[in-house]
Amino acid sequence: MKMIQKHKRLLFLFFAISILFSACAGEKETAPPFNPEASFKQAAERAKEGYYEEARKILEEVKTQDASGKYSPLAQVRIGDMYFEEGSYEEAVAEYSRFLDVHPYHRYAYYAQYQLAMSYYRRVDTIDVSYGWAQQALAEFEKLQTTYPRNPYMNVTETRIKE
Repeated sequence: MKMIQKHKRLLFLFFAISILFSACAGEKETAPPFNPEASFKQAAERAKEGYYEEARKILEEVKTQDASGKYSPLAQVRIGDMYFEEGSYEEAVAEYSRFLDVHPYHRYAYYAQYQLAMSYYRRVDTIDVSYGWAQQALAEFEKLQTTYPRNPYMNVTETRIKE
């Protein structure tokens, strides 16, 4: 009989401790859901202030965590834009090319193609000028005209091709 009472007490103690731990675990704060729009705006602010590296990190997070898929392609383009604005044309080329590989029919694909061509074009103006960069810029401008014939940069591309 004493053995049964001892087991009952242990069982009661076990349940009391279990309830106590589960109650404490329930008070744990959960992180708010990821907001890609707010993060995108935050990245734009950081870029506007000249903190490109920090803005790119935020946009990388948008690319990986945007479940809707609405902001992740735009984040890819904006990362390329930030490299372009900094004069890091090789990195910009890589970002725009990745975007076009994955989203060739996106509504901003013509813009990414234009920026890709301009990245090569701007390299022509640098000290390490080579005929290869000029050829690549020309090829990308021509691709812009043939792939996206209704793009708003048609007059600019015509001028760049003639140069």
